[in-house]
Amino acid sequence: MALRDRLVKIYTSGREKGSNRGVHYDGVTVERNIRYGERKLQTFSLYRKSERVLPIIINFHGGGVAGRNKNIRRGFCVWLASNLDAAVLNVEYRGEANLGAKECLKEGEKLLAYLKESHKSLALDVDKVLFVGDGVGAYISSSLAAVAPSYDIRVLGVVGFSGLYDVIKHAKENQYYSTQYHFLKKFFKVDLKRAADRSVSTMLGNMSVTHLVDEDYPPCFIAYSIHDEFLPEQGEAMAKALMQNRVYCWQFRVVHENCYYNFHLDKKSRASNAVMEYLYSFIREALSGGVYRNEYREI
Repeated sequence: MALRDRLVKIYTSGREKGSNRGVHYDGVTVERNIRYGERKLQTFSLYRKSERVLPIIINFHGGGVAGRNKNIRRGFCVWLASNLDAAVLNVEYRGEANLGAKECLKEGEKLLAYLKESHKSLALDVDKVLFVGDGVGAYISSSLAAVAPSYDIRVLGVVGFSGLYDVIKHAKENQYYSTQYHFLKKFFKVDLKRAADRSVSTMLGNMSVTHLVDEDYPPCFIAYSIHDEFLPEQGEAMAKALMQNRVYCWQFRVVHENCYYNFHLDKKSRASNAVMEYLYSFIREALSGGVYRNEYREI
């Protein structure tokens, strides 16, 4: 791992470790490392409170160049399963940045194919699915939401925390010496020095989630901080694309100066507590049939 990547890992690990402290399962059962593909890391953990057929919440963890794994979102997934009448899939996939965006999305589509074939044996309802993700996980989740219908999976909502959505915008706003420049280069396999070239620009644009949004895209919950160290402008870009296509969107713009990337994992933060309350309401509405209004909150 390069020195730059190690520094990012150290910088962000503290707030993420805290999210798993004091986890209360409250009747939640866990089936770990269910394999959805042939490779070692193509697994997910399944959290649920009932053995009956349940709606599905699919969570993809973030981590960027820091090489995280699904265990860092255990506390978050237990919270979802404890508070909502749904089964939660905490998905593992192979090292985001080193493999690149295309391979990560292929891994996600393997999961969709697996659910299409195996949902009955797991007592999961593929007509009631919600995608959740943070950082790179938000990129994967929101991208998969656009292709899930081709696997006979009905997506009722998408949740993104501190996500990456508009690659062109992100490329233009980061300089060579920034961490994000090198992350984009690794994740999208493109040297941004050539981003002005029409072919490269077109490719990056086509890989943006904002390019996938149309009037049939599911309702979204987009939360971000203006003080995010890595992706401060991305939540606004996604919300704008949703609104332009008349897709219902709950947008939460956090302005508190002590809230950064993945602020929702900081249990001591008032902003985190507030946004989790709204998240609970959004998911309940989405899984019950739809979100039929726009919301904007500045926290």
